Amino acid sequence: MRMVLAFDKYRGALSAEEAGEWAAEGVRSVDPAATVRRLPLSDGGEGFARSVVAAVGGEWQRAVVPDPLGRPVEAGVGWVAAERLPPAAALLLGVESTTERVAVADLASASGLGLLQPEERDPGESSTHGVGELLLRALEGGADRILLGLGGSATNDLGAGALQALGAQWPGAGERLRPAGFRDLPKPERPSGLIPVPLVAATDVDAPLFGPEGASHRYGPQKGVEDPAGAERALRTLWAGLERTGGSSLPPAAAGSGAAGGTACGLGWWFPVRRVSGFEVFAAVHRLEEEWARGPVVWTGEGRVDASSLTGKGPVELARRALAAGCPVYLLAGRIAPEAREDLRSLGPGLHAEELSPVDLPLAEALATTGPRLRERVARATALLLERRTP
Repeated sequence: MRMVLAFDKYRGALSAEEAGEWAAEGVRSVDPAATVRRLPLSDGGEGFARSVVAAVGGEWQRAVVPDPLGRPVEAGVGWVAAERLPPAAALLLGVESTTERVAVADLASASGLGLLQPEERDPGESSTHGVGELLLRALEGGADRILLGLGGSATNDLGAGALQALGAQWPGAGERLRPAGFRDLPKPERPSGLIPVPLVAATDVDAPLFGPEGASHRYGPQKGVEDPAGAERALRTLWAGLERTGGSSLPPAAAGSGAAGGTACGLGWWFPVRRVSGFEVFAAVHRLEEEWARGPVVWTGEGRVDASSLTGKGPVELARRALAAGCPVYLLAGRIAPEAREDLRSLGPGLHAEELSPVDLPLAEALATTGPRLRERVARATALLLERRTP
């Protein structure tokens, strides 16, 4: 059998790579002859840059940058020759010449929620300064185009920290802008003109910057925002300064301007920014349409599937497309929210969706045993598949 293992992370338990490893063990324990292709799934968040670079044989440049609270963390910038990109990916990124060098980074590795303990989550203090340093390295390295993943952020600072790292200044505001200090900010200053390097923002979020579906109200609480209205007022203050000094190539009302606490919108003050679907990038660089034509059994999953998972996010979108191509899909989630079950069933009879842990299992135990449970479920399902295929 041919198997595609394309798992996203199980937050607090397994990375996407680790999930694929456990699942591969499950397959091979039953069918050692199976052809297994592992594709760590990221639609803009954790692991996005490495996934893109690995898919097209690029290079990885290690970098130590500040995390959301200013502590050193290892991240990096990938480098991809445009001539190595599949045609669909080159078109999606707007590549104009096969001689371009494309730098690839993701916010999650430098300014991500996964870098903080739950008690450390405080968007009033968290900064995107680290991802700004990654962008600076990309520019200093001669990037003709930058692809930036914008999922999994711990921040709600309109990309102000990143702009500071790139050289922007708010006179008298200090060296480290924090949303808690956004009141009465002066107008920002750019030490040079607009940065001509195109920046492609890859995200699964289509939210605007402001309003009930915006950065502060919709996504702020999961990052630790206790007063979304107050957080939005702080962003409006900062945006007013950006608007008076040039605005943004991705304005506040644009889809995706609210991604990563408004980072794409803020970066649009200095870069020509356009938003693309992070999943579309993943699908294009890994040539998923070609893979589906080979008729594999597809395995995917993540820590939690809920209503938001059905709006074009990784595992469910992967399942949708594989099913449309006639491939059976096994979706194994840590938890499936009740409101998502009916929508999952509507994807078709080829989808086998289940939770990995009993509902009454304590969370700490469920997280600690996610890997072995994933391996066991994959092994059991593989055995049934082999049994059905045996004459």
